[in-house]
Amino acid sequence: MLETKRATLSLLAYEEVDHSTKPETAAFSDRETHEIVIAGGALGLLYSLPPEAIEAPDQPKIAMREEPLRPGSTISLAGARESREITNVRGTLLVLQLSRAAKNPRPVQEIRIADGALVHQASGDTRESQISMAMAVLTEMARADASPVLAELSNEGPAYLRWDALRHTLALDPVGGFALLRPMANNTQDELAEPARALREQLEKAHPQLLQLEAELCPA
Repeated sequence: MLETKRATLSLLAYEEVDHSTKPETAAFSDRETHEIVIAGGALGLLYSLPPEAIEAPDQPKIAMREEPLRPGSTISLAGARESREITNVRGTLLVLQLSRAAKNPRPVQEIRIADGALVHQASGDTRESQISMAMAVLTEMARADASPVLAELSNEGPAYLRWDALRHTLALDPVGGFALLRPMANNTQDELAEPARALREQLEKAHPQLLQLEAELCPA
């Protein structure tokens, strides 16, 4: 793999897979990609989203078409509205890929093909991806001492990264994370207000002791 600033040149190898396997989701990332098949054969599943799905991803309908791949076949994907999946690989498929990430990439979105529901969202920015991975590692290591830093991350930045930081704070420090939900839920200007309110109510019902512990942590 050769990488220069935002551009990457890669040689991809795909081994033969079960022909009966059908993808259930499609991942859309904000990058321009051009590929050419060097060797082997396969079936390319090309997905596209309507233009309005980028700004308002409310269960968009995914368009799909199939394209046989053989040596010399090319695939070009432009930005966050197009994606592709390789299936029905025969032998070993070799693909030369040239890709370039957007300067300020939108989040990577994994969307269910059947109904357009958003399954998962991750940062398209390298730095934000590193933060997400670091938070996951700290939580897996049960590093409760990291919860104050995670709590700070829940206050600033993209909504999906703040929500991720809140989830990890709750995992490492349930009372502290529960306390963070109150100001977030009460801030009507915050796009996370509604999900924060719903999560707080859910936790109150499941763990009523959190209210008392929160009062002890944050006395009036």
